[in-house]
Amino acid sequence: MGRALGAGLAAATGVIWGGQWVIGKSALGRVDAFNLTTIRYAVAAAVLLAVLVAVEGRRALSLDGQGLRLFALGTLGFAGFNLLAYKGLDHARPESASLITALGPLLMALLLWRLGQGRPAGSTLVALGVAVFGVLLVIGRGDPLSVFTGALGWGDLL
Repeated sequence: MGRALGAGLAAATGVIWGGQWVIGKSALGRVDAFNLTTIRYAVAAAVLLAVLVAVEGRRALSLDGQGLRLFALGTLGFAGFNLLAYKGLDHARPESASLITALGPLLMALLLWRLGQGRPAGSTLVALGVAVFGVLLVIGRGDPLSVFTGALGWGDLL
């Protein structure tokens, strides 16, 4: 049951991550990237704070003198990333953004390897290779080498 639940939650995460770019691209026709990011995170923060208080109690909201650090890192990590991502999406195709984002966990394995946290399993490296090839295939619209001749734009890089 545990593996099935884990696989189901992982699949749901992939669908949600992929779907957000299609919805985001549509929304960018009506609202700019800054306001889209602000609305998205204001709603998410309110919901998650309510859940935190309900589960952990009001004491969980204590910042213990770390409020400024929390604000700076939270703004940079969440709002900054998504502001750049939505600004990039304004100049890219949603499937490109979705696929690039989906590479995140695999690229993190390489980063951890580089930082001395151990070599990823062979299966992880194979999965990364297949994923990168798939991303290049979709972004290049069937020609993976076309990313070197203009298929990858500055929106994708953001």
